[in-house]
Order: sequence, then structure tokens, then C-alpha cells
Amino acid sequence: MQGYIKLYREILQSPIWQDPPKLRLWLLCLMKANHQQAELLIENQIINLSPGQFLTGRLSLEVDYNRNVPKKYIVSGKTL
Repeated sequence: MQGYIKLYREILQSPIWQDPPKLRLWLLCLMKANHQQAELLIENQIINLSPGQFLTGRLSLEVDYNRNVPKKYIVSGKTL
């Protein structure tokens, strides 16, 4: 993945700013979201993704969310 996202300073006034685990999850979703149309081949089926969409599952989201996180801050996939 390459590129950047725009993040407005108004986020400082958002309730999500007060909850670091939710902020981390929200930022992860922003980073994973497509910025243009995309086609994925999943089990012989073509999946069309629009800008802002991404394909994930509970287990892969858990791995991405907990990457480089100290053990005491790890969150389970069920919680996510």
C-alpha cells in the first residue's frame, strides 16, 4: 500500500478521539479503503469494490489491528 489520506483537524473534537482503540480501528479502515475502483478475484468470483470499500474478515482484521501492538493492548477479533 502506498499513498496518503487526508485527515482533518476536526477529528480532535470527535468522540472517537477520546477512545484510542476505536480511533485505531477507524484509522485502520481508512488506510485499507480503496481510493479507486478495484476488482478482486475471490474463489472464482469477481468482486467489484468502489472507492471507500475494502474486503476483510474478522481474522485478517485482528492480525492487522494487533500488528506491532504490545501484548497488553491486543484486542481479539470478536471484540473488533
